[in-house]
This record gives sequence, structure tokens and C-alpha cells, in this order.
Amino acid sequence: FDRNHSLNDIKQLPKDFKTSDMENVLGIKYTEDNFQNNNGYYNFNSFGLLEPMDISGYDFLFDSRNNNINNGSQIPNNTSFSINYDYAKTTLKITQNGNDIYKRDLQDFSIKLIDKYGVNQNNQTLSPNEMSFIDENTKVKIKIQFSSVSGTKNDSNSKIESNNFEFYVVVKVK
Repeated sequence: FDRNHSLNDIKQLPKDFKTSDMENVLGIKYTEDNFQNNNGYYNFNSFGLLEPMDISGYDFLFDSRNNNINNGSQIPNNTSFSINYDYAKTTLKITQNGNDIYKRDLQDFSIKLIDKYGVNQNNQTLSPNEMSFIDENTKVKIKIQFSSVSGTKNDSNSKIESNNFEFYVVVKVK
């Protein structure tokens, strides 16, 4: 507030009022919510390490950079199988015959990387193995190979907001 307005304009506040006095004067604690001061930026990638991805045992390969997978579906020819990545919700969903058979919030992977490496790690390059995630349920087995994961973590409330995921997905339908 005090960056964009003058506290002197609020006549009900004491003359020497500061935001640090907020809890004593108004009964509520002031929390700074400033991107530049409270958020740590993170960017994990495996761009520099060109290793082949093992796709043996999987049926389909999808690339998140394909415009059809982002807030749309990629559908292989001659199948009722599709994959959808919701950019706003960071959710990957796999559908077969119109039924959801797999759903995962990719934010989970960001949390694991931040727990291990922290934020502000100066665009640290990780091995492809560290940038992969294998998961399965009774319907599918998937491997997600991330090439880039980036976003911010708010230091005041620990909220993580991933802004970008670039990845390949290989899927084995059971």
C-alpha cells in the first residue's frame, strides 16, 4: 500500500504510522506480498544433457510443445486414447474411450525439485534422470521426461506457482 499511496492521506491513522505498526494499531498483521521481495524464482532444466530417452515398453510418445496437448488433446490415429495438459491448472490427464484413466498435477514434481534443490539456483542443469517422473495406476504406466520446469515460490506463504513445464510423456496402456 505504502508504495503506491501515501499513508498520510488516511486521517484515521496516527501521524507517525508505519506498516510495521499495523498489528498494534489495526489489530491485523501486515504481510508483504511483493513479487520482487517475497518470491524466489526457480528454473530447472536438462537442456545441456542430451541423452536418449528409454521408451521401451511404452505404447505412445507425446511432446508437450505440440500445441494440441496444451489445453487440448493429442489423439493417436486409430485409437480412442487421448492426452490433455491443462496449462492453467498444471494438470495432465489421459482419457480412453471418453473416461479419465489418469490424472496428475505436475506441480507435485516442482515441489519435489524445490524441496531437493531450493529456489534461486541459477538455472541449474539437472540430469535427465533427475528430471523424470514415473507413475502408474491400474490402467496406465507413464514416464514424464521434463526438459524444463520453472515458476515462483512465495516466501511469505510458501505457495508454489509453476509457470512453465516442457516435457515428453510416454504411456503404456495396461
